[in-house]
Amino acid sequence: MDINKAFEILQQFEGGSKLTNTSGDFGGLTKYGISKTAHPNIDIANLSEADAKAIYEKDYWMASGCYKLKSELQYVHFDTSVNMGIMAAIKILQQAASVNPDGVLGAETIAKSNIIGSADYLLYRLVHYNNIIGNNASQQVFLKGWTSRVVSIYQMAKKGQLT
Repeated sequence: MDINKAFEILQQFEGGSKLTNTSGDFGGLTKYGISKTAHPNIDIANLSEADAKAIYEKDYWMASGCYKLKSELQYVHFDTSVNMGIMAAIKILQQAASVNPDGVLGAETIAKSNIIGSADYLLYRLVHYNNIIGNNASQQVFLKGWTSRVVSIYQMAKKGQLT
């Protein structure tokens, strides 16, 4: 997988060029899934697709180490990094791979991630969503969408569409 394919898949979940500002969503104003909260210096309303893809490549694909993982996990890790942040994504990967969740994508995490599948990773992602709601009940409103996203990614992985 490369950033172009990952970006294309991601836009199914992130709404593409539609400008949104969902009540209760901590991201605030969002376009192509790029939020004002995460990128306060970006003119979100005028963000181009090319600029959005460049942000995803630098700030998520490269920064989270997606390219270091086996192909089966690359998109799942990318999507998790976008949806939850890089530190949370790495910790979820580490939990799935039975590695101490320190948030560092080191040699041990990479090696042990080679023995898990996307379903393992996605299961721990669901656990993380439940922990978010346990810590902040106002986020319950997003659970159905989060779960639906995970199920969709799981189904794509099963069909071999994420490699």
